[in-house]
Amino acid sequence: MNNEGLLIANDYKGIRLKPLGLNIQRMGIYNTILTLMSGTRFKKTSMEFDKILVDAPCSGTGTIRKSLKTLQIWNENMTRKLA
Repeated sequence: MNNEGLLIANDYKGIRLKPLGLNIQRMGIYNTILTLMSGTRFKKTSMEFDKILVDAPCSGTGTIRKSLKTLQIWNENMTRKLA
């Protein structure tokens, strides 16, 4: 977007807003509004969006290295099951 237009970055968990805001600053993005609410509330507004990008929940396999217990019990079937 080259810092043109308006970017709305939303999360429904307040604990994740700080890292989101820090990443936006780190990337040099300044045309952004951070919101804290359920995404379903947007449909109750008259707002229209050109594009919507969703960071959907994942299997969490990228964080396996942070937990020794998870690392010990991990196998390929776990990934399929979580996906």
